[in-house]
Amino acid sequence: MSKSLPEKWSRYKNIGDSIVPGTKFFPFKTPLDDSWFIGKNLPIEEKLTMERLMEEINAKQIDLGMVIDLTTSFKYYNPSGWKTYNVEYRKLKCDGKHLMEIRLQFYDIVEEYFSREKNKIIGVHSVSLFEHSRGHRIETSLGKLEELKLFLAQTNNSQPSDSAKKNGDKL
Repeated sequence: MSKSLPEKWSRYKNIGDSIVPGTKFFPFKTPLDDSWFIGKNLPIEEKLTMERLMEEINAKQIDLGMVIDLTTSFKYYNPSGWKTYNVEYRKLKCDGKHLMEIRLQFYDIVEEYFSREKNKIIGVHSVSLFEHSRGHRIETSLGKLEELKLFLAQTNNSQPSDSAKKNGDKL
């Protein structure tokens, strides 16, 4: 028996149009391993596997260095596959609870990564990335986007955005 695709998964496009402005984040829908597509007559562009995802990301000339997985499960794909592409993998089970703890873990992961890799991009995904991520808007990256921009500016030793300065956003 074939697996049903995750609820609402097909509604969303595979990857974001670009890196989130003012950040080094690139959103994409959760890739699925090949077993999810057995018995489904879908065009290749709708079968988002890790391989297909990397083809799309490379076509946009994005230097992906890390993936932060916000799903609550490991059932979608084998995370060790990222090693094939020299991409680091981190899992944050974002179930809509413990939001402050998850946010702090997210910031810690980002800060540690950018202390080593200043020029690479972090990919972020959940099953329904472009609508909600278990109760969060990815577009606001687990909080206000301006707060995240300020954090990234501090992490990357660059200037925070004007709106972040004006609003006095703090971490």
